[in-house]
Amino acid sequence: IFFTADRSAFVAYKIAKNYAVVLEKPVAPDDKSLRFALRQFEQFCKESGLQPIYYRVLADDLALFRGKKRKALRIGQEAVADVQAFSLDGKSVKPLRNAVNRAEKEGVKFQVYEAPVRMGVLQKCKAVSDAWLAEGRREIAFSSGIFSFGELRQQTILTVEDAEERVVAFVNLIPDYAYGEAT
Repeated sequence: IFFTADRSAFVAYKIAKNYAVVLEKPVAPDDKSLRFALRQFEQFCKESGLQPIYYRVLADDLALFRGKKRKALRIGQEAVADVQAFSLDGKSVKPLRNAVNRAEKEGVKFQVYEAPVRMGVLQKCKAVSDAWLAEGRREIAFSSGIFSFGELRQQTILTVEDAEERVVAFVNLIPDYAYGEAT
């Protein structure tokens, strides 16, 4: 973590080769402090021989980086869905509706496990995580987290399970700072 000289703001980053990969934008109490943090961090990177990369920056915040000879590259988009209003009705969602119907015919079920999650469920999820890692992937602790029984036990877990109740996929819900939202 890089703190500004006055310690009013900070930048969360990780070094990868000669890059300083910054997660989102600096944390600061106001726009003036935020811009100050960016200037100081950019100077720190220059003096350290690092090239800063800003990862997961919201579109609304891209203006902060204008004039810094940076290019915006859309890697993905945040999906925001109103689950109360979501429906499988209509022509536009027919492919999804077909997939849901096929999964139901095959005995696939969607399950919600509220905290505290039972250890047996977490062990099934760990098997999925281990299989994913065995394919040569690795956990991205900086931006996506790692498998932690203690943390996951305290979060809502959503699973997809086959007819034999084996977990084939899972996701944990992390409460968001915005009321009614989760990550």
